[in-house]
Amino acid sequence: MKPNLCCILNYAPHYRKRIFQLLEEKANARFFVGNETFAKVKKLDYSTLQHPVTELTFSRLPGGFYWLKGMVALAFKPYKKYILTGEPFCLSSWLVLILNRLQGKKTYLWTHGWYGRETGIRRRVKLVYFRLANGLLLYGERSKKLLMELGFGAEQLIVVYNSLDYDQQKTLRSSALSQNPYPATFTENCPVLLFVGRLEKGKRVDLLLQAQEVLAQRFERDTRIIIIGDGPDRARLETLAQHLGLGNKVWFYGACYDETELASLIANADITISPGYMGLTAMHSLTYGTPVIAHKTWEEQMPEAEAISYPQTGSFFEKDNVGCLASEIDQWLKIHPRKTDDLRAACYAVIDQKYNPHQQVLAMQSAFEQRK
Repeated sequence: MKPNLCCILNYAPHYRKRIFQLLEEKANARFFVGNETFAKVKKLDYSTLQHPVTELTFSRLPGGFYWLKGMVALAFKPYKKYILTGEPFCLSSWLVLILNRLQGKKTYLWTHGWYGRETGIRRRVKLVYFRLANGLLLYGERSKKLLMELGFGAEQLIVVYNSLDYDQQKTLRSSALSQNPYPATFTENCPVLLFVGRLEKGKRVDLLLQAQEVLAQRFERDTRIIIIGDGPDRARLETLAQHLGLGNKVWFYGACYDETELASLIANADITISPGYMGLTAMHSLTYGTPVIAHKTWEEQMPEAEAISYPQTGSFFEKDNVGCLASEIDQWLKIHPRKTDDLRAACYAVIDQKYNPHQQVLAMQSAFEQRK
């Protein structure tokens, strides 16, 4: 069978392995991806896919723009449908969108969509870019609502959510709770607060450390924190933890890519907290039955935060407000002093119903079928 779906993406991150596999299997897709990108993200092992992946040379341009060498030529290949990363900063994608329009081919942009903070020339450029596509594959419902208010038709907007390696993670759920991975200083009487992600200033992990101090002083609540990840902000955060006198109450675990380790660390925590923006960490945490606390300034938030539903799977606090974060943690732990099976089940359900690659591919295929 000849391949029918051409996926041209800015990069192939390791966490998209399962959805790439399913797109190959269910939609007969082929992948063309940038060989690097602006962010430091672990690259997918291409050998996990059935067909070869073609890398396109990433070229930086002034103003944050970039070009993928070899991308434009793919518009002339005998594919009927295309999925592109929905980034207006990729100038080569503009040409593919225009050429595909002229040839009557269908092109879909896989994108966060609309945040609500877009203004000025960037707002106008982004709208033009989106309107060149036949459809937008969106990460969340809020973006769909905002785009409909801007004149896009509901039929153009397909919410596909986001996911990690759901099949592997689901098999690890039961075994993840079978052992306690924490050090002796993490006693049963101390709730465990967790952060997972790259340590950079935008993640505002400093707020979590400050909130731990407030919890102890204002609410007389003793907690422990695990920080899984590494990055340019680590040294500053370690210094801050010492300055606040947190000592052995904070465990800087470091970077971890072993899913079995991560499963145990996440599943045994009480709450996952990402004080800056909440992205795929929400999926990772809920997959293993751990609720999430994130800020509620949606214009500055990632669409994955929509998976949080109070009081079922987590709660929200005022952005950059340490006191509010500490209070929200305290209130959550009053209601849920221990994670129950019902609480875990509510977290699992969100992932099982929406945020997994099987549902993503079904949503994409449905969109393709309606637009033959």
